[in-house]
Amino acid sequence: MKFKRLPLQWLPPQLAETLSVKESVVRLASESGHYLDETVKSHRTEEGRVIGTLVHLWLERISSDGLNCWPQAAIKGQVDNFKAQLNINGVPHARLENCAAIILTCLINATESERGRWLLGHHQEAASELALNGMIEGQLVRATIDRTFIDSDGVRWIVDYKTSRPVSGEGVDGFMSPDEFMIGEEERYRSQLQLYATLIRQLEENRPLRTALYFPMFDGWIEQR
Repeated sequence: MKFKRLPLQWLPPQLAETLSVKESVVRLASESGHYLDETVKSHRTEEGRVIGTLVHLWLERISSDGLNCWPQAAIKGQVDNFKAQLNINGVPHARLENCAAIILTCLINATESERGRWLLGHHQEAASELALNGMIEGQLVRATIDRTFIDSDGVRWIVDYKTSRPVSGEGVDGFMSPDEFMIGEEERYRSQLQLYATLIRQLEENRPLRTALYFPMFDGWIEQR
């Protein structure tokens, strides 16, 4: 094999002093759909993220299998699996019992309450963790909708699960009622729900549509105003 040398007078091409990169044309409507704040990470927020992810996965499985496959006893029988999944995702052993109990509470509430069973039950065109892409104002938007279906009145529902709950130290005199908490959460996630609705309307322009948040930790429900 023969090699050729570059001429002695050769110089590399000059590059611009600065390189400009256009802002991404891809917009994520939600980061896993649940934790949007770019706040400083803490053990509490990281545990919440893992718990939220697992609750969503289990609710998807329950809705897919059917509620009859998941009586209360069957869900309670999965506690060791909850702990294993939490541990794999970085939750320390000292916190496994507490975090698994939160998952269990969410799933029991969702499968035993009238509202939860309605959400997870059989409906026309029902889907869980539905991935959608669409163009909104010149941007490609990617979203994952926790639960969507068409009810008996022909209304398309878009429901986002939130595993958050009011905690001590919030609100006036250190207490916030569930209703006050949910109103705040609805305001916080309003733009996210509106993006979901816009994507769905691109597919079903004339169908009535409603959006809501569901809080399985305390069986809370609030519709978007």
